Amino acid sequence: GAVSGMVQLFVPLALHADGVSTAAIGVAFSASAGVYAASSTGVLMVGARAVTLPVLALAALGCAVALSPAALSASSAAVVVALLLFAAPRAALSTIAYPLATRESSRAGLGESGVLGLLNAGWAAATVVGPLVAGALSTALGTRMVFCITLAGAAVMAAWLIRSNPGRVATP
Repeated sequence: GAVSGMVQLFVPLALHADGVSTAAIGVAFSASAGVYAASSTGVLMVGARAVTLPVLALAALGCAVALSPAALSASSAAVVVALLLFAAPRAALSTIAYPLATRESSRAGLGESGVLGLLNAGWAAATVVGPLVAGALSTALGTRMVFCITLAGAAVMAAWLIRSNPGRVATP
């Protein structure tokens, strides 16, 4: 949530600062939405085999890798490439998180609705906090550095998910 919020704040800001028109920014986001929809559909087609903690960790790592073009270069092309690359692993994260959370809810001693409520609250809080933190960091450090920090945040999330999986794969 926070990483997505930061990306969705900084991509248009970086592109606008580089003189890209509002219409072209809209086209970039529409293309990103298309990649997101196609990727989410692909994950759904794979079905329960994709609903594992290792796949979720791989998607988080994919988010980090996807941001590397924008972290390495401030060019508009690099920022758009990062936006487009980011859509697929973000879709996988969003698509896998909910069924994985409900499937594991009994282990946490919570009902499915409680786990989904916590997941939604976490996404919502991150969506609010991410752009606020990103705006403050951008003012202090610049947009490119915030892409680096966002990349690092996604990598930390991937590492945490990998360490959270004690060698087991949940069964459907």
